[in-house]
Amino acid sequence: MNHYQLKNVVANVNKIIGPALIENDLIEQTVFDNFMLQQLDETQNDWGWCKQKLGVNVIFVVSLIIYQVGAKFKNITPYKHITNFASNQKLILSVPAFNVIKGGSHPRNKLAMLEFMILPVGASSFKGVKKRDVEVYHHLQTVIEKKYGQNATNVCNKGDFAAPNIQENKEGLELLRNAFAKTGYTYKIIIGMNVVASEFYGPLTRSVNESSRAQKLCKLQAFGYEHAYAHECRLR
Repeated sequence: MNHYQLKNVVANVNKIIGPALIENDLIEQTVFDNFMLQQLDETQNDWGWCKQKLGVNVIFVVSLIIYQVGAKFKNITPYKHITNFASNQKLILSVPAFNVIKGGSHPRNKLAMLEFMILPVGASSFKGVKKRDVEVYHHLQTVIEKKYGQNATNVCNKGDFAAPNIQENKEGLELLRNAFAKTGYTYKIIIGMNVVASEFYGPLTRSVNESSRAQKLCKLQAFGYEHAYAHECRLR
């Protein structure tokens, strides 16, 4: 985010969201979130409310602040507050998704999909989740370095590897599978994908953009491989 964008973020909070919040005294989470999306932002696309006017980062952060304030106002813990308005009385810890390989427009590789993630399902505690994540991450670094060289283990802003020589999605998945095998976590971790298809999907033609590098890389068998492998891990 550059200086100009940051000024817009602050202005949106101070001039639009802040005054509207004070005027309407909104403390209920769902009511306030819908108010921000539908009355303050108002932008929509084919998939729903798209947050283009105020920006997704602004809306998300303000929503989190209201969430914290709501919990304090009701004198309950934040995790209890979120289970209440989600109508879920069973308290469970969500499985974190860890970014480990970066694609899309950020790194200089040819992966069309933005993020390859790992989800350590089945661990009995957050400590166990983090243990699996750290072990896979470091073994993945070794796997990438062995195949592509030391320079290929450079990382992006989220700590995920941006190996420049990865040519297709299937190749990235093979790297993950090798890392799973080395840690002994095969079938104990599933693969998640943050596709961000808007970077290679043509909204007018509703097809893969012919001018995009994804045209040659996002083949049906690659998508099928990813789906089948993640499904296989989940079943085991």
